[in-house]
Amino acid sequence: MNLKDNHSFAYKVVFIFVGITPLLDSLNGFITMYLPGPLEQFVPAVRLFILILMLFCIFSLNFSAFCYDTITIFLVISIVFLQSFFIDPTNNQYVSQNMSQALKVCYFCILLDYFLLISKKNDIFSDIMRIVRVISYSMPLLIIFPKELGLGRQTYESSNFGSSGFFIANNSSNFTLIISTFLLVFLIGNDIYTKSKIFDFIFLILSFYALYLQSTKSGLIMIGIILSISIFKFFNMLIHKITIVKSLFLVFSILFFFFLVILILSKINYILYIISTSLSSLIERQRYLYQISGGNLFEVITSGRISNLNSIFNYFSQKPNYGVLILGAGQGYIANQIGHISEMDFFDLYFYFGILGVFITYVKSIMSIMKVRIFSLNYISIKLMILFSFIYSFFAGHVFVEIISSTMIILLIMILITGYERLTSLKKIFNENQVIEK
Repeated sequence: MNLKDNHSFAYKVVFIFVGITPLLDSLNGFITMYLPGPLEQFVPAVRLFILILMLFCIFSLNFSAFCYDTITIFLVISIVFLQSFFIDPTNNQYVSQNMSQALKVCYFCILLDYFLLISKKNDIFSDIMRIVRVISYSMPLLIIFPKELGLGRQTYESSNFGSSGFFIANNSSNFTLIISTFLLVFLIGNDIYTKSKIFDFIFLILSFYALYLQSTKSGLIMIGIILSISIFKFFNMLIHKITIVKSLFLVFSILFFFFLVILILSKINYILYIISTSLSSLIERQRYLYQISGGNLFEVITSGRISNLNSIFNYFSQKPNYGVLILGAGQGYIANQIGHISEMDFFDLYFYFGILGVFITYVKSIMSIMKVRIFSLNYISIKLMILFSFIYSFFAGHVFVEIISSTMIILLIMILITGYERLTSLKKIFNENQVIEK
């Protein structure tokens, strides 16, 4: 880093804590499960410290950005207190719960701004990729080890099916694991730290296993999709860097693939039996959702979230309140009064913090991405991952509203921006050299 000394230490601290985000979430889950009490505030306190540290750094880097972020935090916190006033002035029991959610949303806003400011002054592409590797290596281990030790929590309550390690929010950890697995494929398929590719491949296999252990619908589907992309990238790399040895390896790989297909077809009934047995709990859950939804397939796919959303809309339509329409009602009030949230981020953020909640997450992310020529072919896989992230957050939830998953969206945005900036600077240097040579 070429940062000044007074920024360098703070940057390293933020860099380390962003890299260990999954570990902190896992630790928080472990404390919640096995050591409830005062220790439950340890991880939130650490993250509050990091948020304040980043805010001070933004102040010294760009005063106008500091003013914008300070006003954003002030508005979000003000909304939390105003909600209790116009919903139920005599009851402020939801303030602490809503405040916890407010800090998570503020963390996303501040971390994104901090990385954007740093990237304007320094080339942080390599640092971003190091964080990506640390997270991509740690995620499968934080699922696998608790499962093997018999300490992890089940993915589905009242069932022994699936394991999410110590992570409390299934969707959030599942999204993070899916994106980190995608990013390992991205690393393997690009000339970034070529010496680490063997470890990337090993942890890619571990990530597939972790996705299987977690056993969410989206995770199991993504195993097939990511595996297909991995095979395509593998053969694409061989074709573009062809040698006699690689040609022979390619021939043997194709022969092995056909042999594997023949073997699978010959044992298809047995394989289907193994799959159906191992996924029987998940299949039964989907059948149950199908029955209670009256045969609505979309309800099954979204795990009943459309019904949750409808009941929230119905509740507030029966109790019209202009304050709720503009500022939201807060997570605590919705969860306690209605019994559930929608678990669809776009709507949850609106219900939690009104229009501001949607603006500082979805709109802010889109505005950051639009700084890059979105239709250029460079880093197309990253753009597709960002698009997947928005779709996932819209229908599955717990992405923008949880720190571990929202951090992954920030990393995707920063890979796109810093990668584009690096390519632009290299092209500029190349063009300048061409002019000098002429």
